[in-house]
Amino acid sequence: MQLTERQLIDIQSQAERVLSGNNSADAIESFSRYSEELKKYIADNFTNPEFIERINQIEKINFKRNKIKIWHIVTFSFWVVLLIQNIAKQKSIEEVARVKSDWSSAYILFKTIS
Repeated sequence: MQLTERQLIDIQSQAERVLSGNNSADAIESFSRYSEELKKYIADNFTNPEFIERINQIEKINFKRNKIKIWHIVTFSFWVVLLIQNIAKQKSIEEVARVKSDWSSAYILFKTIS
């Protein structure tokens, strides 16, 4: 139980780091992976149906690492490619904010049932 509480706090801290400026592709991808691993851990180790249902409602972050390829620059201008990448990154950051909120409410539920 103490390990799970620490993990629930840690996932929120990791999301906060992404939201407060450390929003590199690696940081977003790491948060996404950790979120999915934590969901699986909780599903495998908890029996409370309300808590498991709440965890299962947490959405997956749809983050794809978009690397600029030569054909992108040939087909589009370099600035258009960068703009598209920036828009995709912003959408991922918005998803991190929603997922952080979901993990926060899951943490509150965890504290009430434990």
